[in-house]
Amino acid sequence: MELYPIVENELPLEGVFVRVGKDKRHIFVSTSFARDHYRIVPHLRNPDNPHVVFYVAYNTRAERTEFAIGPEMLDTFISKVSVFAIAAGNFSIHGKRQTL
Repeated sequence: MELYPIVENELPLEGVFVRVGKDKRHIFVSTSFARDHYRIVPHLRNPDNPHVVFYVAYNTRAERTEFAIGPEMLDTFISKVSVFAIAAGNFSIHGKRQTL
């Protein structure tokens, strides 16, 4: 699991697709302080027999993609979503998105 802005250019995108709309594979979670809400979107390979390559977590309040999540880390992200939301918020304030 990584902050998306750090790894977005390194993600394995060849042959990867996303199903848009109300796909049953999309997961919605909220933080314990009910401020941030994430739409977790699977990025798939093999349209005939789809399997997840990675997920991205899109913060619907902040309107930005904040995390790239490997399939094996999805449960960890969901169970600690509030901690990760704080980390993403701190990164957006103090990280590489800040301009001089």
